Amino acid sequence: MQTQPHFDGMQKIAHYVSSTYGATLVSHNTGLGGKPSPNLYLFYLHEKRPVDSSDVCLFICSEMIDGRQQPVLGIYDDAGHQILENEEGDLTDLVVFKRRAMELANERLGPNFVEFQHSEFRYKCVSSASEDGLKELIEQGWSVINFSIGSDNNKWFFLKKPKQ
Repeated sequence: MQTQPHFDGMQKIAHYVSSTYGATLVSHNTGLGGKPSPNLYLFYLHEKRPVDSSDVCLFICSEMIDGRQQPVLGIYDDAGHQILENEEGDLTDLVVFKRRAMELANERLGPNFVEFQHSEFRYKCVSSASEDGLKELIEQGWSVINFSIGSDNNKWFFLKKPKQ
């Protein structure tokens, strides 16, 4: 991706996972030299299937633009930077931003995210190429959270199991 938002000095808030994408939610922090970041919040995604990647494929941000009193919703993807005008809700509110960012991510890529709770659950992805393996995992106590169609056109099931 050629165009990306600046997120120096931002602090990670939460991680989200799906069968095909991973995402991170970060918030603004005072940047270097006491200057605030132009972005209040960022939600960024990277593809997990068919191979895990650390390359970001989509940024959604609540950003301040010169001359405006309120933040706007910005999207950075392979097509460049797009500003969404007339978004409802207060984009300075983390809950409002997170809900809208997840909606946009689902509309564009269909990941169906859940919050990553590493201390409580174990997670696993399996491909539809191994239907028998999926049945075995369910018998072992794994539960299907959701599924997505990956860029490899396989159906990927996302499962979780409580840690014991």
